Amino acid sequence: MPRPSFSDQLPEEARVWLDEQLRKRAFSGYEELTEVVNRHFQSIGLELRITRSPLADYGKKRKEKIARIRSATLIAKEIRESTEDDADDLSGALIGLAKTELFEALYGLEQNIQGGDEEVDPTARVELIGKVSKGIAELTRASLAQKKHSTSARQAREAVAAMVEGEMRRQGVSEPSIEALRAAITQELRGGA
Repeated sequence: MPRPSFSDQLPEEARVWLDEQLRKRAFSGYEELTEVVNRHFQSIGLELRITRSPLADYGKKRKEKIARIRSATLIAKEIRESTEDDADDLSGALIGLAKTELFEALYGLEQNIQGGDEEVDPTARVELIGKVSKGIAELTRASLAQKKHSTSARQAREAVAAMVEGEMRRQGVSEPSIEALRAAITQELRGGA
């Protein structure tokens, strides 16, 4: 069995401190940082000493992880900004997909049991059904919240458009102009297109 890495041996406070040091130094200067880290570990009573190579490896992995998170965040932001999803339709679709997958897994298990293809411990089966039921309940709550948000967003758009439309009519604006403005307001409230 491989020896645990130095990072696996670090208490949480030491790991947080080390990660902060890496960020402050822009994931560079490992020779100096190795000395700083070893002095700090000694000052907090940690009997762990590291060399430059494992510290640089750890720093590289942390830097890559941060880069992946930043990339994923930017992609999510771009998707959110480029789609009209104020009703959170994407979340609704993902919730529906997850519910379908849970149902199909449960159904497949039941078919295997009835067909005699698989021996299933009754206790394990009850535990599995409990976990699946809990998952479905959580997804159902999320689905209801998403639908409520979707309805609220649609109603808010309609209310603003109706308010502006009413005011324009009182001011004698032509019907084609009212319709054009209503469409523009509705589109803008959806996040533009």
